[in-house]
Amino acid sequence: MISVSRRRTRSPDQLSGFVSSGRPFAYIVLGIGYASNYLNALQVDGRLILNNGSHRAYALRDIGLTHVPCLVQRISRRDEMDLVASGDVQNNPDRYLKAPARHF
Repeated sequence: MISVSRRRTRSPDQLSGFVSSGRPFAYIVLGIGYASNYLNALQVDGRLILNNGSHRAYALRDIGLTHVPCLVQRISRRDEMDLVASGDVQNNPDRYLKAPARHF
């Protein structure tokens, strides 16, 4: 199944390294990669940290969903977080691992 997530229009001068003998009318650009649509969490030091998908989690919660698929990556050592964590989790791990756990 192929899904188109968004459509962006670009002018020909925004495409570097392209040589054409005529005037281009349009370009077709494909993004190729491997990713899941699931939320992504890290399990480390007895906690689950949402690593990717917070906007989806909030939106799903707003429409009443309380359970959704989530990919959980088990981290056995804190130094492994540099390889898989993103953003603030990677830069400030103590904020997520030493702060009091919040219960909702």
